[in-house]
Amino acid sequence: MNIILSLLGGIGIFLYGMHLLSKGMERVAVSKMKQYIASFTSNRYKGFLIGIIATFFMQSSTATSIIVIGLVGSSVIGLLQAFGVILGSSVGTTLTVQLLAFNITEYSTIFIFLGAVLIIFLKKKRKAKSFGQAFMGFGFIFFGIGTMSDAFAPLSNNTDFLSFFSSLQEQPILLLVISLLLTVLMHSSATVIVIAMSLATTGALEPSSVIPVILGANLGATFPAIISSLASTAEGRKVAVSYFAFKLTGVALCFPLIYLSDNLVQYLPGETERQIANMHTLFNIFVALLFLPFLGMVAAFIDKMLPKNEKNEFSIDIDDSLLDYPEEALDQMTKEVSKLASIVERDMVRNLPAVLQQDEATRAAVFEKEKYVDEAYKTLQNILLKIGQQDLSETESDQEVKLLYILNDLEHTGDVIKNIGEISAKKEEFGIQLNEDDLKSLLHMNEQISQSFSKSITAFQNNDLEKAKEVLNDHTYFLQLEKDMRFAYFNNRIVRNEVDSTVNDSYLDMISHLLRVHQHAVNISQTLLGIV
Repeated sequence: MNIILSLLGGIGIFLYGMHLLSKGMERVAVSKMKQYIASFTSNRYKGFLIGIIATFFMQSSTATSIIVIGLVGSSVIGLLQAFGVILGSSVGTTLTVQLLAFNITEYSTIFIFLGAVLIIFLKKKRKAKSFGQAFMGFGFIFFGIGTMSDAFAPLSNNTDFLSFFSSLQEQPILLLVISLLLTVLMHSSATVIVIAMSLATTGALEPSSVIPVILGANLGATFPAIISSLASTAEGRKVAVSYFAFKLTGVALCFPLIYLSDNLVQYLPGETERQIANMHTLFNIFVALLFLPFLGMVAAFIDKMLPKNEKNEFSIDIDDSLLDYPEEALDQMTKEVSKLASIVERDMVRNLPAVLQQDEATRAAVFEKEKYVDEAYKTLQNILLKIGQQDLSETESDQEVKLLYILNDLEHTGDVIKNIGEISAKKEEFGIQLNEDDLKSLLHMNEQISQSFSKSITAFQNNDLEKAKEVLNDHTYFLQLEKDMRFAYFNNRIVRNEVDSTVNDSYLDMISHLLRVHQHAVNISQTLLGIV
């Protein structure tokens, strides 16, 4: 029982260490790495090198693959470059296992101490805190490895234990499947390979029997990217499917080696742990060399097999797996809110002239669009609130709050336009018509406000602060326009000797609602400028 508890504790400490190391390094490097991936992947070979570097610095091939899927989905990089980065990330993640093969368990407490000092005493400095998390994670990783090794040590002479693993070694396919499932469950191929290292050093597994474990772990490592791609565009899904196909091909080609030689791993240099790490690295280099020269043909084949089939604009392309990567999640959310802003501006604000002129078909379309905006608002708000519960930097927190403010104004704009449509429907029901001069005034006001709203949305989508300032500078003009219209309206009623207030009420309500549309444009611009 003590052995099982020690083993579980060791695995838990190791996993937590990997989590801390990955999160710490992501916070330090993810922004820069994303820029480098976007900027320096002009061809497959540069992409391959960037993939190695990015994955090593972020200590997560999953993070690299999710970033690449997002960049491809946004058309920032092409499939060819993305494939290069993905192959590089597979090699980059093996460097972590190479690092773990060093026997520095006895120094793990030093890294834990350094990490604790940085986290506790420099917690207000985000970068120092992130490095502290990385140091502490590094220490926990080796402490966990030591705990696992200590747990396995007494079993090296246990006949039942050795007999069980001896029977497993005779079923390499089963070993591969177990390794794959463990990798998917633990979200870490490195953890599975380190456990295999510990088993090999106790004699429970022959080094050559670790090959199916390595193959299963590599195949299992592709699943987070596949899951993430389900919420991406068709191009993003092509990257994930290809990533899986690359690894599956490599596994299929290498699996027969298990039967060809019993001493394959022993031919590699180093002690048992190093030999296993080298086999892991060689497998991924083999896969990279196998596909790199032919990525152009692979990309063309994938395009043919998986033709572009984009989701319609009403889908929300966000998956909960992105919450583990707040910066990437916020970038995706910015795109989704931007998409919703285009819908509100194009399909609702621009349709106001027809609504004001009592076009029944347009009014019905606007009402339907408002229902979608409401649903999208709820979905996007929930995701943003979930992101807000993560450990965000000050910049990320500001971005999250701004998106919530803008999202709120978009939803309220939809409500206001729906109200205008309801007033229009009520007028039509009671046979009320605005006179030509009043309708002309409303259409003129709407045209001005529509242009201002469009400018505000463009400012948000392009982060154009100058355009946002223009919207704010025009606000006084619209306030005066509203007063002038009211004054002119009452004057005209007096001249026309009108006493019926029914028409008066609907006209003044429409003026107020149109001004509210502009107020939301102002709010969006103020949020963009940090005036919240």
